[in-house]
Amino acid sequence: MATATQNGRTPTSASRGAEGASESAPMEFLIAEDNGGKYHWTLLDRAGESLARSPRFVSYEQAENAAGVVLAGAGSARLERRAATDSSVDLPSSTKVPITG
Repeated sequence: MATATQNGRTPTSASRGAEGASESAPMEFLIAEDNGGKYHWTLLDRAGESLARSPRFVSYEQAENAAGVVLAGAGSARLERRAATDSSVDLPSSTKVPITG
């Protein structure tokens, strides 16, 4: 069972949404610490249901940075009708978030 998000942190730009986002479909990023002391972000829809979850990060800041990368790039993302036959995805090095530990 995961623990609650860290106390004392204020919402970040990653959790506030993109400028010009539709008022009818607000989403938010929730950054939480798991029982192992690692962090992940979860993208929640308007009803609070999980739409996506990140891998684990060593620090809150790394999880927050990764959520910001997703938020910044979402508007330019392409929607593919079918998944490619090769399930691996190579991200440009500028969008990879280093994970240590």
